[in-house]
Amino acid sequence: MTQAVDQPGISRLRVGAAIDPVVGAIPNAAIWCRAGRVIACGPANQVDTAVTARLHSTSDVVELDRSQQLALPGLVNAHAHLDLGFLPRKPFDGDFVTWAKGVGSARFETNDAEIRRAVLDAVQASAEAGVAVLGDIAGSETAVEARAAAAAKHALAGISWLEVFGISPSAGRATELATERLRALRSRFSAPAFDIELQPHAPYSAGLPLYWVAASGGRPSTHLSETPEELEFVREANGPFRDLLVEIGKWTDEVPATGGTPVAHLAACLDAAPFVLAHLNYATDKDLDRLVSTESSIAYCPVASDYFGHRDHRYREMAERGINVCLGTDSISCQPSGESQPHGILPQARHLWRRDRTDPDLLFRMATVNGARALGLEASWGSLSKGFGSRFALAPLLRRGSETPWRDLLEADVPLEGILVA
Repeated sequence: MTQAVDQPGISRLRVGAAIDPVVGAIPNAAIWCRAGRVIACGPANQVDTAVTARLHSTSDVVELDRSQQLALPGLVNAHAHLDLGFLPRKPFDGDFVTWAKGVGSARFETNDAEIRRAVLDAVQASAEAGVAVLGDIAGSETAVEARAAAAAKHALAGISWLEVFGISPSAGRATELATERLRALRSRFSAPAFDIELQPHAPYSAGLPLYWVAASGGRPSTHLSETPEELEFVREANGPFRDLLVEIGKWTDEVPATGGTPVAHLAACLDAAPFVLAHLNYATDKDLDRLVSTESSIAYCPVASDYFGHRDHRYREMAERGINVCLGTDSISCQPSGESQPHGILPQARHLWRRDRTDPDLLFRMATVNGARALGLEASWGSLSKGFGSRFALAPLLRRGSETPWRDLLEADVPLEGILVA
């Protein structure tokens, strides 16, 4: 549930504990807010005294008592496919290209009303799972429109990336059309802390001209180094993705065999813009060397990666080397059928805690400030610091007085309890 405080003045949220990615756990915390922003956060007995000393009167302060709950910054989902909410959650059959063809067919058979409903339902489900910032991949203008409407209604920050295709290295018309579509969408839809950008789908479906258009002055995204089939296509211009392009009439002999990796193929583009790279399940040492010198962020979707059978992701090494790594959900079809919050980021962090025993502090940063940085919102989302957005994820307080409430959440099976907008 999203709970909103409809008032322009000052509110005081009292919680049993709060967690910030910089200062850590704060027991018996108070968070003071004004006009959608945090003005102070800390132990209640300290911060209350400091704030009230600056106020002429406290009679108009809206008191919010959540003393039995834990408050976190609204979580960040850096890679989602909201418009694929109509897909069923089912086991993967082992053939990624056939799976991708099925997604394309399902999209083709889905009408605009169904797409709008899928996006709106996914946004609501995301908020109920404690997500306040979303980076979503939009397969159509209709999906962007629905996402923009949801952003305005729910004050949901983030980016909607319009997915674009065109594999030919000389695809001039594809680049012109992508530019025109982006300009038209931006002129029609706007909301606070919300932007519309381009997402060249992947190196096997988008040529370098589209990547350069996306990189020109924006914060683009792409799927990169996701599957072995993609590596084969970029290296040899061959394999199942070439066969698929031939089948659908999109293959051209202009597509080069680069002999290298997808990261090397896009190296110049990655130097030119702060890309959000989804997945990067397969990265060489040289790939990591290249990425360290860029402003790229990696949106790792661990549940989806395991669903498709990918193993040994190097996310911890990336983080150690200074590459910004955050979390995403990918599409709902990749989530376990028993997961109650498939649009949430806490289940992704829990997956890594249980699978890898990843440092909880790293997982919290991946779920908050790192995701905000990926979306260009690190100055206003992902923390409880002064000036940051007052959208808080609420969770049950599992152990009062615990010094590790985030780890407590990772070890439990309880869901988050929605977003509070103060």
